[in-house]
Amino acid sequence: MLMLLFFVGEDAYAVDCQYIQEVIPKVNLKKIPHAPSAVAGLITISGQPITVVDFSQVIANRPSAQSLHTRIILFSIEMPSGITKVLGLIAEKIIEIIDREPVEFIETGIKVKDLPYLEGVCIEKSGSIQLFNAVEFFQSMQNVFNESLTDEKL
Repeated sequence: MLMLLFFVGEDAYAVDCQYIQEVIPKVNLKKIPHAPSAVAGLITISGQPITVVDFSQVIANRPSAQSLHTRIILFSIEMPSGITKVLGLIAEKIIEIIDREPVEFIETGIKVKDLPYLEGVCIEKSGSIQLFNAVEFFQSMQNVFNESLTDEKL
């Protein structure tokens, strides 16, 4: 299975490519007043506003690094309401696609209640890679944002 590899600092994460619509350069975002700190803002693509979340802000409580390798991953996610939304995720060091099977990611036995979208770990010579479940992430964000991600206007 093809997975996009990305980072928060030195910590590696992999996400299943099947949900990725596109990876674009990090562009200026329209800020949303009073939005949670994890919401980086909005971008408009083909006339459609897209909510963008900063993964480093969620995981490390800091904005993503300003770098040429910091990108916005656009995901196509079916929300619990049945509506498919395009949602963005800012991530660091997006430079590689890897081929791994889900069985290579072993559960650690530690599950953080507030991070249900972080799954098993794949141990490699260069370090470990944590499996990131994009569907679970954006569905869990729906509760955090009080339905702002499912609002038809966003």
